[in-house]
Amino acid sequence: SVLEQQEPLWAPGSKVGYHPITFGFILGEIVRRLTGKTLGRCFSEYFAQPLGLDLYIGLPAKAFERVAPVQPWRPARGDVPGHVMQACQTIGSIQNLWLFNSGDWRLDGVNTLEGLRPEIPAANGVGNARSLAALLAIANDPDALARVGLQTDSVAGMNAVTSASHSDATLLCRSRFGLGTMKSMDNRDDPRADNFIIGRQAFGHVGMGGSYGICDTEAGFSAAYVMNQQGAGILLNERGQSLIDAVYRQLGYSGVRAGEWLP
Repeated sequence: SVLEQQEPLWAPGSKVGYHPITFGFILGEIVRRLTGKTLGRCFSEYFAQPLGLDLYIGLPAKAFERVAPVQPWRPARGDVPGHVMQACQTIGSIQNLWLFNSGDWRLDGVNTLEGLRPEIPAANGVGNARSLAALLAIANDPDALARVGLQTDSVAGMNAVTSASHSDATLLCRSRFGLGTMKSMDNRDDPRADNFIIGRQAFGHVGMGGSYGICDTEAGFSAAYVMNQQGAGILLNERGQSLIDAVYRQLGYSGVRAGEWLP
């Protein structure tokens, strides 16, 4: 009901802006009205259980003892803040509302059962890299897609660029998105912006601090990286991007051109 009453922050259609955290509540309500079940329960019944994944949206109490607490990134003296971190210092800005309008949940509550048990579909999924990569791997396996009730058309929607901007209203850099996914984002010409450079037929998503999950339907692989010690940045930092780069080099890709890894 709070989101229902929220006035748009810009004229619809005039800008593109990444929609963190609250986007999951909107999708979750659509799922609930269609199925009568919460998004977390649907994810468990339709994906996690059939595929044997150790992934949760809404963590069971019995699994909490296996969770590694998140350690936030602390900037060092002299670090130059990125665009988002600088903008978030302005009270009422989009970036300030995104990062600081959740009380103490983002830094403290996220490490408690009370903070992980609720279903916050765009912010508190819990799992490990092996299961995240396995979830994304079904995009390269028609049998696995069928087992969870999806078709190759679903993958095409995630893989196609549906929105893009030279100046994302939230991330303050170039952005490209598919249906619920991130596509390759190359901002290397701006040292205060972040990157997510993947293949031309790859899609995935990043997590704050440098985690990611990707699937490349051209190269035929999926990969994920999760950690509890966050790094700098909103998209990927050098730690996460270097792992992606190493995979593409190992596969014999020639390099990054036009913002994407190419064969």
